[in-house]
Amino acid sequence: MESKKFSLVLIDCDLKDSTVYCAEMIWPNLIKGGCILFDDYQYEGFRGARLGIDIFVNKYKSEFSELGLMNRLYYIYKR
Repeated sequence: MESKKFSLVLIDCDLKDSTVYCAEMIWPNLIKGGCILFDDYQYEGFRGARLGIDIFVNKYKSEFSELGLMNRLYYIYKR
């Protein structure tokens, strides 16, 4: 079965493990220059989302061309 490739993905998970799982499953199929958007990074009610995003970012940061905050979304671009 051929795997699907993605150029833009929005992850809207509120729990740490769910956030990490989704990002790690998508990452190998994200094209170069593709973007992942994570919701709720700065929302205090969903601290698990921030923890999961931080875990993913620290693990893969050498593979990013750009990352940062855009309003309430955290974004990363794949190198």
